[in-house]
Amino acid sequence: MLNAVLWYVAISLTGPLVVLTLAPLVLTTGSWVVRAWDFPRLQLAALTSVPAVPLLVIILRDAGAWFATALLILLFVMAASGVVQLLPFTRLWSREVEGLGEAARNEDSLRILVANIRYESRQFEAVSDTILEADPDLLLLIEIDETWHGELHSLAQGYPHRIESIADEGLGLALWSRRPLGQGGIEHLISERRPSIVAEVETQDGRTIRFVGLHPTPPGLRDSTGQDRRDSNVRDAELVLLARRIATDPNRNWIVAGDFNDVAWSHTTRLFKRLSGMLDPRVGRKLMNTFHAGRWYLRFPVDHLFVAPGTRIGRLDRVRLPGSDHFGLLATIALEPRSETRPADPDSDADDAHEAAHAVERGAEDAGARGVKSGDPTRSI
Repeated sequence: MLNAVLWYVAISLTGPLVVLTLAPLVLTTGSWVVRAWDFPRLQLAALTSVPAVPLLVIILRDAGAWFATALLILLFVMAASGVVQLLPFTRLWSREVEGLGEAARNEDSLRILVANIRYESRQFEAVSDTILEADPDLLLLIEIDETWHGELHSLAQGYPHRIESIADEGLGLALWSRRPLGQGGIEHLISERRPSIVAEVETQDGRTIRFVGLHPTPPGLRDSTGQDRRDSNVRDAELVLLARRIATDPNRNWIVAGDFNDVAWSHTTRLFKRLSGMLDPRVGRKLMNTFHAGRWYLRFPVDHLFVAPGTRIGRLDRVRLPGSDHFGLLATIALEPRSETRPADPDSDADDAHEAAHAVERGAEDAGARGVKSGDPTRSI
């Protein structure tokens, strides 16, 4: 009787865990049902310990229970795969982006804050105080609507150069800067409801950085009907289009930041890196889980900052934003001396190019079906 109960518990838990662990690894579909499981890799790895307990008891009671042993090994492999995906975001891994020296940190650095303020929050003063304390040179505000825009008016006076797309429903995006912003503006890569911001930022020594801020659609988000949920196709296409644009201009000093609504280890984000040649300063340092700020057991790194080769990183921290479900991402960056700069080096192959083209096609079809397609999805930004 005990063995039957143990087997029932082990099988009923192992089956779903196998499906949820393997599905996002082997399926390239943009369905939100699959893509949502890109996120909790560490949580799934931890959950393998639950069915492992009854399996271990079965083995201890019957050393010849080979099927229980096989399932226990499978659970171990699944847990290990989750840990391996996160391993690059620890100090056990080589850094992709070198650190700043003290001199550069003081004289030539640029402080950037990515802040998803959560438009439904009303903690205006507390958020303003937090931003003032962080003291960024570049401030990317995500989910800024008319109410937030008005309440942050006094803070905005310290940032005379601004590019803004103010909108309701969490669709607003604004870049505020203390330094002059050159060529650029608001772009819509795939969906007219999802703006991106592109701007030239001048450094202390007269060089320019091409900054891109974005906030793609999250998979699983309910649409306006409240019945259907969004797939990842539009998000994936937006990231691919941006990556391909960066690859055509590899000598530029690119910085891409924002709430990607995707995790650092997902297939789409890794494809973005291979296509663009951009680097992740978290690699070799720390994971930087930024969402959900209120649930320590359910956090993922969805707010990102990618830099081109030739960029160095100083401070890299999370900032708690009062009332928001996201932590802010605060980074200090600087360009390497001119003599040491090097172009981006995309690491994509023919399979990546084919997959990228397919992702753009699916994203355009999805956006078109929802009536939010924005012109020609192959255009450059």
